[in-house]
Amino acid sequence: MTRTENPSPLQDLQLMLAHLIQQFGLKQIIIVLIKEALKPAPRRPDATQVLSDHLRQDVGLPPKFPTTQHWWHKPF
Repeated sequence: MTRTENPSPLQDLQLMLAHLIQQFGLKQIIIVLIKEALKPAPRRPDATQVLSDHLRQDVGLPPKFPTTQHWWHKPF
């Protein structure tokens, strides 16, 4: 039987964190972690931008691009 070891993600994280602390120092790492934790979450893209004009009309939104008026559609 073959034995395969699956390294723990927590163990990998601890090794990476120890390497970063050794390279940059504990104070620098704590400052960066606090800054990242306090950043606002990125805004989600507007979901209505992917809808076709037909679906936009069904939910009561105006069309993305106004229809172009050709000369043959204009009244005389």
